[in-house]
Amino acid sequence: MRSRQDIEAERLAGAWAKSGDFFGAILAGLLLGLLGDSLAGTSPILVIVGVIAGFGVGFQKMFEFSKKIEEQAEMARSERDGR
Repeated sequence: MRSRQDIEAERLAGAWAKSGDFFGAILAGLLLGLLGDSLAGTSPILVIVGVIAGFGVGFQKMFEFSKKIEEQAEMARSERDGR
């Protein structure tokens, strides 16, 4: 059985990875918006759209991750309580 410290370390590592996903999604939206604006000459419309879309994707990923952690915590509680 894994120790509590190992479980907490795994969760922390996952949280850091997901924060990278969050900021990566925003950065990808920004870069795609810059590229689109440079090609279409619509500055800064597509940058704004890209950043907003990046935030949306980032928040979706964070929501899915938090849901997964909650499910794992619920499983651990039920195993601990012997259900």
